[in-house]
Amino acid sequence: MILGLWVILVIVLIGVFLILIFQDETKDKGERQKDERVPREDIAGIDSKSALQYPKPQSIMEPKIVINSMSEYKPEKLNEEFYFEGKMPNPQNDERYYLIFGEFAFKKLKDFLDWGIRTERNCVEQGGVLLGRISYFENEIYCFVKDVLLADTIGNPVFVEFTRQMWASMQDELAEINMSLEKEEQLIIVGWFHTHPNGLPVFMSGTDMNTQRLNFSKRWQASLVVNPHTDKYRVFFGERAIEGKMVLSSSRKQDKV
Repeated sequence: MILGLWVILVIVLIGVFLILIFQDETKDKGERQKDERVPREDIAGIDSKSALQYPKPQSIMEPKIVINSMSEYKPEKLNEEFYFEGKMPNPQNDERYYLIFGEFAFKKLKDFLDWGIRTERNCVEQGGVLLGRISYFENEIYCFVKDVLLADTIGNPVFVEFTRQMWASMQDELAEINMSLEKEEQLIIVGWFHTHPNGLPVFMSGTDMNTQRLNFSKRWQASLVVNPHTDKYRVFFGERAIEGKMVLSSSRKQDKV
C-alpha cells in the first residue's frame, strides 16, 4: 500500500515538472517570435528595399514639427484677385491655392538646399519653415512666402526629424526678423517644407500627412515638398493636403500685399 502511494506521488511530481518545462519553452518561443517581428510602422522608406536600408528612428510616427501657438492669424481679404503671369481664369469661383514665392525667399531656399547639385548634406532629407503673409479673394488663397528658415534637422535619405530645440531656434530667428519690421509687415509661419532627395518622387507620405494634420491644418497653411536633384516640387494645403500651384513672383508684386 505504501509503495503504491510512493509510485503515485513520483508520477505526479514528474507530471508537474514536465508541465513547467513546457510552459518555459512556450514562453521563450513567443519572446523570440516577438523579437523577430518588425512592425511596418517601424520601417522607413518608400518600399521594402528602402526600409531594409534605412530603419526609422523610434519617433518616426510623431509629427515632424510640433507647434504650440495660442495666436490666431487672420488672412487679409483682398478687394480683387491677385494676378500673375500665366494665371488661369476662374469663372466658376473654384477653390484655388497658390504658394507665391518672392525672389529673395526662393533664392534663399535654393541656396539652402544646394539646388541643382549633389552634395553630402542634400542627399539626406532636409526641412524648415516658410515665412510670409496670407491673403484671399473669394475662394482663392494666396500664400506669399517672403523668407524661409532651414532647420538643422536630423535625417537620412528617406526621413527627416525635427526636434523641439530646432523648433525653438526657428522661433527665435523669426522673432529677430520681425523686430526690424513694422507690425503690419511682420511675418508668420505660413507652412513648412522638406525635401525628397535623390530619386524619390515628391508627394505627401503618411508621416507628412500626420504632420500637416496636427500642425498645419488651416486652409491656408502650406506644405512644400522639393527634390533639389530633379528640380521637382509640389505644394499642398490644409489638413486634406489639397494640391496647389507654386508661383515665382517678383519682389515688386509681393510688396503690394
